[in-house]
Amino acid sequence: MIRLPVSSRFVNDTGNDLLQGKIHSLRKNYNYWKKFEGRELALYSWAGKPYRSRQNVICVKPLVSVQKVRLWHNETVDGYKMWPEFFIKTGRHDPFPLKQEELAANDGFEDGEEFTEWFYDYPDGVMAILHFTNFKYGEKTE
Repeated sequence: MIRLPVSSRFVNDTGNDLLQGKIHSLRKNYNYWKKFEGRELALYSWAGKPYRSRQNVICVKPLVSVQKVRLWHNETVDGYKMWPEFFIKTGRHDPFPLKQEELAANDGFEDGEEFTEWFYDYPDGVMAILHFTNFKYGEKTE
């Protein structure tokens, strides 16, 4: 079973599952996560200081799929880096931007602003969306 650290801010009040509506998690290193598709993930949080304390397993979720997404920051304006944007490519179509509010809600954030602040310092490049359900961006699900 693969272990995945999760911030305690994404854990429900009882501490035994993720927040309702958090159906995926964005992570760096798409190639690493893609090889674990179809396996189970033990989601955990640290009891204290990371890497120096016990890992508390919150729940076990299936890694249903891993979707490739690209993070780009807007051009800098007057020396300030602008908010990040996420783009996804499906099939042979050109990459299209993901709706920030939808991506934020599905990742457990209260709003798009909180979400963009979280990813503000992430470097541009390919990331992975770890899906815990059958939902995928750019595809119809039933």
